[in-house]
Amino acid sequence: MFSHAVHRWVTSVSLVLYPALLFLGFLTSPPGTDHEPWIYRAEAGKVQVSAVLLHWALVVLVFLIAGLAQLTRDRRLGQAGAILGLIGMVNGAGLLIADFYDLALAQRLTDAQAQAVTVTVDGYAGYALGFLVPAFTGHAGLLLLLIALVRARIAPWWMPVLVVVGTVVPFLTTEQPPAVQALGPLLQLAAYGTLVPRVLRTRPEVA
Repeated sequence: MFSHAVHRWVTSVSLVLYPALLFLGFLTSPPGTDHEPWIYRAEAGKVQVSAVLLHWALVVLVFLIAGLAQLTRDRRLGQAGAILGLIGMVNGAGLLIADFYDLALAQRLTDAQAQAVTVTVDGYAGYALGFLVPAFTGHAGLLLLLIALVRARIAPWWMPVLVVVGTVVPFLTTEQPPAVQALGPLLQLAAYGTLVPRVLRTRPEVA
């Protein structure tokens, strides 16, 4: 297992790196509510950069969740939230590969054909139940973990609230420029940043 010093360092870095990558991922994303094939063709570079940044943001979030799970003393709530969160974010990170397939479809097929393929994929039960649902369930798991940290007096009561607001802002502002959507991750950065000093001060438990 990792030493306590490595655990503190990885968790602390993740608390800052996750929202930072998320911010850059939304900031570089193509504009528009529905990313139709012509947008993917016109913004091919942004599509790739944004997908990579968002993918790695969720990868870092896996380390963040695993690290925070070690801080809570509320084992049932904290560990349940961590498990749901880890499953969800692993699925979410994998979903970002779809952006590259959508880009390839937009570049190789007509708009109608590309959209038809996307509609077909969206209709697969395995895609919805095996990937999409677990990915969104991950946010609920993360919230449970943060509530457990509040109950353990490790995080302030307003931290989960700020994280939730920061999570939903990009979804509520899809018609706004990417810079507006990117405000959500900045709220999350403010929330998670409050835990960095606490994580750095933690000491290993004595068996």
